Amino acid sequence: MIAQASGIDIRAAGLFENLDTNRCQPSYESDMSDEGEAGMGLVAQQEAKSEDNQSETSSDLLNRSGSWHMEFILRVSDTKTVVKASDNIFRVIYDLCERSPVLKGENPWMQTFELEFFVESGPSATTTEAYPLVSNVQTDSIEIGSSGATVVRLLRMLYDLLRRTPETTALINIAPFLLSFETRLAFFQATCFGYSRNINYWQTRARSHLHETGSRSSDNIQIPLGHIQRQKVRISRRHMLESALKMLDLYGTSKSILEVEYYDEVGSGVGPTLEFYTTISRCLQERELGLWRDERTINECKSKYVYAPHGLFPAPLSPKQDPASDKQNRSIDTLPPSDRIIQLFKFTGHLIAKGLIDGRILDIPLHAAFWTAVQHHLQSSLIPSSINAWSWNQIESVDAPLAKSLHYLQAFVDAKSALYMRTDLSPAQKQAESASLRHPVDQSTVDDLALDFTLPGFPEIELRPGGAEIPVTINNVHTYIDLVVHWTMFSGIQAQVSAFCEGFDRVLSSRSLLMFTADELCCLVGHTGADDAYWTATAVQNSISVEQGLLMSSPEVGMFIEFLVSLDKTERRQFLQFATGASRLPLGGFSALHPPLRLAPRPVASPLQPDDYLPSVMTCMNLIKLPKYSSLAVFKQRWKQVMEEGQQSFHLS
Repeated sequence: MIAQASGIDIRAAGLFENLDTNRCQPSYESDMSDEGEAGMGLVAQQEAKSEDNQSETSSDLLNRSGSWHMEFILRVSDTKTVVKASDNIFRVIYDLCERSPVLKGENPWMQTFELEFFVESGPSATTTEAYPLVSNVQTDSIEIGSSGATVVRLLRMLYDLLRRTPETTALINIAPFLLSFETRLAFFQATCFGYSRNINYWQTRARSHLHETGSRSSDNIQIPLGHIQRQKVRISRRHMLESALKMLDLYGTSKSILEVEYYDEVGSGVGPTLEFYTTISRCLQERELGLWRDERTINECKSKYVYAPHGLFPAPLSPKQDPASDKQNRSIDTLPPSDRIIQLFKFTGHLIAKGLIDGRILDIPLHAAFWTAVQHHLQSSLIPSSINAWSWNQIESVDAPLAKSLHYLQAFVDAKSALYMRTDLSPAQKQAESASLRHPVDQSTVDDLALDFTLPGFPEIELRPGGAEIPVTINNVHTYIDLVVHWTMFSGIQAQVSAFCEGFDRVLSSRSLLMFTADELCCLVGHTGADDAYWTATAVQNSISVEQGLLMSSPEVGMFIEFLVSLDKTERRQFLQFATGASRLPLGGFSALHPPLRLAPRPVASPLQPDDYLPSVMTCMNLIKLPKYSSLAVFKQRWKQVMEEGQQSFHLS
């Protein structure tokens, strides 16, 4: 149906219910759950063909005639055209604009079109007219204009690419190194985010470009073509994780953009939503949840959160699951521990996918080895493989204390291998001497360690059947090392990885993750690594703007830049969460913030002085209001006060 091709999903039930009226206009905002309804920003209308048919209902029409069809008319300004089923919607829109004396030469993407439709009895008129791709089309023809020629050239390239979509996608997934990260990211957005978000994204860029160049064409932009519905949800801060689980379950799979508000707070929009993603990301890192490996023991650190300096990696989970027939209807707190962990990993994948498609800044520093495991899981579903390669560097980055212990045991394996390489000993002598091998550092034997075949730190997980009763000896210590690594890096996290992919698939295809490297995925969802380059005086100065009478040469602007440069990593996160709602910068640093970071003066009411005021922010606009402090010391003291005390709440100042 042409309506669907043009970006409108006309619901039959709602349409026929309103056929007895002369003119109806469905609510565009209230019925936009599908991508098809939000794509072109058109206004759908229905007119009766004649005055005599105004009182005739759809049922009368269908009862009177055994068959029926729909006709469409596209109208802009005073120009209209009939849309046939075989028409390409862009061709119709372009031709319509070219025939209109007002719109000729204008950008068709910036116009608002009116689609009228009628229900007629009888079969639709068949047409054999087609528009094959002619190989000799002159794309630089003056007759179609420069903008039209550009469109034709782009359509020709898209036509060639679309004929090879499976091959193109497979090439990107198999050999992502052939294309730059920026190109693959653009491909990911174009193929996975849906046309409404893509049209909205490109139109926003066009509007921004027109605004920067001062073009008057920007004043002609009316209704965005890629309008997307926003779903606002209000939650309680006292039950953040539980509320987030329920919220994503109810609204996380819809095509609308999710926005979060909090009870008893006036803040709304981007700021509170980014703060929600940051807070939930932090909640998922709590030690008591048991989701991740922790390089500190309980005695070493009483922190509420796990310590994973190289990134979050799942703690091993036994494949033995407690049977529970009503898992879907039970609260997360009432599930058995293993089931609760699986549900939380499914939620994590769902949260990350929703954050990516909504353009939210995520702060879940997953380990590169976790993303490698995810990609291996996805590839194994296509090409079954039982090969699980590992390296000592991987083990050290995942769990340094465990790697140190395994290195200690590896010394026994190396000593035994050296012994069996000797040619001056008989097999019986080698066997006898291997039983008494001692560690070169402390002269202990393997038997002195009293190890069994259970996973270190997780005695409930047996590395082999009956492992709790099998001692580790000089003859099987190499097998013990291999099984510990295998359970740590592969078998012990298989269920979590599968659940993560299942949650991710609720919003985006997890196969799309194959087009990125593990390190690139880390950057996309929170593990930024070294970002000191974004916090230099030059980078900050080039990324901010001033308004409302403030100048780049103003003293408070200089203090602001000097203050940012002096922050350590913890203070940077505090500043970003207070100023933007997210605790980290997007890819590209301050210059990638949207809207850009802006500074404005904060008014002072007499008899108070600027030093009596605290700075304030509008997180949705990335606008910071700076009092004119008397010194840098006062500036730093006031800012550190709001960074520590002005978190977890949004109010009017």
